[in-house]
Amino acid sequence: MNSMCRDMATSKAITSKLTLAALLCVSAPLPISHAASLGDIADMPIDDILLESTKLQCVDWQLSGGCLWLKCSLFSSCSVNFSLKVKHWSPSLLVEVRRSQSDTPLGYTSLFNGAFKEGLETVLSVFGFRYEVESNNTGNNGQGASNPAKTSTLRFSDVGVHGNAGITLYDQLYGAIFGSLGWCNNPALPLSVYYDSMLDGFEWRWGLSEAVRAWSNTPTILGPVNNLDVYGELYPRIGYVNQASPYKAASTLAYRAVHIATESPDNHITVDSFPNKSSTNKSWAVPAMSNSTSRWTDVVPKSGLTCGTLAQSTGTSIVESSVHTNDEQYLKIYWSQFECCKKRGNKLIGEW
Repeated sequence: MNSMCRDMATSKAITSKLTLAALLCVSAPLPISHAASLGDIADMPIDDILLESTKLQCVDWQLSGGCLWLKCSLFSSCSVNFSLKVKHWSPSLLVEVRRSQSDTPLGYTSLFNGAFKEGLETVLSVFGFRYEVESNNTGNNGQGASNPAKTSTLRFSDVGVHGNAGITLYDQLYGAIFGSLGWCNNPALPLSVYYDSMLDGFEWRWGLSEAVRAWSNTPTILGPVNNLDVYGELYPRIGYVNQASPYKAASTLAYRAVHIATESPDNHITVDSFPNKSSTNKSWAVPAMSNSTSRWTDVVPKSGLTCGTLAQSTGTSIVESSVHTNDEQYLKIYWSQFECCKKRGNKLIGEW
């Protein structure tokens, strides 16, 4: 019986991987060649990603208004049509916070991290900077030095922002359910790299332009601002954060990286720009990123955070011991809220 159960579990895992691979091939062939081969998908925690990306309670579909369309043709008179304006949440991005470049939460990213590291070391050495960084992260992975005698809470990690591998399945599943009323397809390309701090190594590690621009940046606290349960600050958007909690430090760095990829890169180097509106129908730009307009799910390690804000207004619901990892490697899903109207004419003449 135990052998049969193991065989069934193995078969289920293989089936989910093949299903995802097929969906990716049909819907987004370019991101795969850009980021990973199909064989490398096996290294991803695909089952967890699909499970966390398709939870019904995270959709939060709402009717938000309506649209009036003018429809005209050469052989008939013009007519005015109506469609619903809707909004809902969508699991746009996978955010990988890592200290090791060889054993990463997404698995396949370790394939190109070696090349990124060599290139970054070469570029930094030309300007007299070192690749290695100093922080008080526990453990020693060759990226930074660890000193048990230090009492500093300064932490450093690299971050990668990728299109969610489960977004095609999500849109197909819930688009079939809500599509007759209105559904906004996510513009994310599965597995496409939007930002990686290894390619932005100079600014992520040294933050010279962020320091110059610090005077013009409005201080932005991440986490609830009405109590002491803060995670960190948005600016400067670099790989260092002063935080005793490894989990909160990783959450802060994930937020910064997504902000760079989706809001304003400025002097940071991004691989691709993430569209700020749905890829279908008449769409409106997503709200500017903030504590209340961004939601997160912890994939690795799992926690009580499922499509929620970094922390609740009354304090965090995350117990540090439940999300502690010795290697301080994290994988999160970033949720965006999209708003759109189904197109039912040649021209939009009114909306509310």
